[in-house]
Amino acid sequence: MGETEFLIDRTNRIGSLFCMKSEDLKTYTSTQLELVYRTPYPQQNIPRGIWKGRMLARIDSKGGRNVLHQIWQGVLFDLLPYGLWFDGKSSGAWYFFTEGLRLGEFKIVNGKSRFRDTECLQMTYEKARLPSLVKNLLYDELKWISADLILGLGAMNFEKGEGDQFFFLLEKVNEPEKV
Repeated sequence: MGETEFLIDRTNRIGSLFCMKSEDLKTYTSTQLELVYRTPYPQQNIPRGIWKGRMLARIDSKGGRNVLHQIWQGVLFDLLPYGLWFDGKSSGAWYFFTEGLRLGEFKIVNGKSRFRDTECLQMTYEKARLPSLVKNLLYDELKWISADLILGLGAMNFEKGEGDQFFFLLEKVNEPEKV
């Protein structure tokens, strides 16, 4: 199915591209996820609460095909349970195993994607309590695709084609009174 046919079929089946379901996204190819990621979505405010993560697909790019990246990303994002915590204002952190084990703090702002012709939420790690070498390499992007789902572009702080490496899904777990 071509790009146009995929979008028309998707819109006909659900009535809107903004009604995505996690079960659908988990079956999408990297090409289909590219289309979803490039589609403009109305809600791009800063998330709040706890979100569970899941690796979806590698991007067919130099960085996405890099074996060393595949190994460490496979361990962190395919094997370990992970997610993100957001304060709903301007920052958050990754967690692994349990949301109490937060690391990889990030600042989050609205902006233009470094890798695609679309608007997104940019995650930068300058203030993270990580070694300088590590935090200077990190960069990620997020796109709301429904009220409870966010499509992430797992990346590194490199140019398009090398920095853009995989797609991941975030599903809302909860939105506590005080985060």
